[in-house]
Amino acid sequence: MKTLALLISLTSFLITSAQQVDLVVPLQDSLIETSGLILLNDRLITHNDSGGEPALFEIDSVSGGISRKVIIDNAPNLDWEDLCYDDTYVYVADFGNNSGSITNLRVYRVLISDSLSTSNDTISADTIHFDYADQTDFTPTTLATNYDAEVLIAWNDSLYIFTKNWGNQWTNIYALPKTPGNYSLPRIDSRSLQKNFSLGQHLNLAS
Repeated sequence: MKTLALLISLTSFLITSAQQVDLVVPLQDSLIETSGLILLNDRLITHNDSGGEPALFEIDSVSGGISRKVIIDNAPNLDWEDLCYDDTYVYVADFGNNSGSITNLRVYRVLISDSLSTSNDTISADTIHFDYADQTDFTPTTLATNYDAEVLIAWNDSLYIFTKNWGNQWTNIYALPKTPGNYSLPRIDSRSLQKNFSLGQHLNLAS
């Protein structure tokens, strides 16, 4: 589990640390709030954040233009925050929750083969529904909740969700099965989002 622990440490680092970046090319205006980003089969793929089209955009890395758009026809974009993939599927996380009041959190699962090669640029998704087992209060508390998620990674047979805790400046970590269903997720670990942690610090995750 050392590799996963290091990956989680790096993920926490990226969530919290201001990064120096250089502009390579501007994006098209239709990518008004690009959120998740993956490099899959040498294709850069992104999506917009809340309220945008339920679409995956392939970006030309030279021009910054959109070379292809794939609509997921049964996956409304309530608040898409991130995406990741494994050997078979792309997973799109619709779990943004700034108010802490959302009760239909979900991750959409689409076949890589569909997303890269569909002839009509429209695909369908399976849905993995979940809630946080330790959340008992759904009263809206905008930018004060500990149940607003930002990051999704795929590792072995699970997806790992990282929250952005507005209330206590930590991240909570939850493991989600990759198969469609309805799940109530126990928290498996937490760590501070402050900058003074060690990248070598390991989390006590089950194998």
